[in-house]
Amino acid sequence: MDICVDNANRAIFNAANSNPQYAGMGTTLTGLVVTDALAHKIVVANVGDSRTYLWRHGELRQVTKDHSHVQSLVDRGAITRAEARVHFQRNIVLRAMGIESYVDVDTFPLDVEDGDRFILCSDGLVDEAADDEIEAEIREASGVQDLAD
Repeated sequence: MDICVDNANRAIFNAANSNPQYAGMGTTLTGLVVTDALAHKIVVANVGDSRTYLWRHGELRQVTKDHSHVQSLVDRGAITRAEARVHFQRNIVLRAMGIESYVDVDTFPLDVEDGDRFILCSDGLVDEAADDEIEAEIREASGVQDLAD
């Protein structure tokens, strides 16, 4: 997966540097790759504040960790997760695709269990809905298409 992320990062970086209309362009990423289908193994990756969640046994868990200023404040105990949701600097991302020629990607190897559901989303979801709201939607959904809708 690292090679794919590196290639995508380099393509974004090169486009941003070769065309003035794309100057400063960057993006965040979250992704999932099946690394061994028979052994039920995957790897989740992230750069920035796009997230992957795991729904397992009726519980929602954030797999990825945001690369953001407010997450660093939460990690230090300076603010709570609730305060981070409304913090005036919540949109400051510390790591993004295409900003530099190299990007540091976090990876999370996981074993998949029957019934697992993965929710891959941008900050467009998590800025609008708290984790408990996302969890409520998952509980109420009649199926995966209903959940996606």
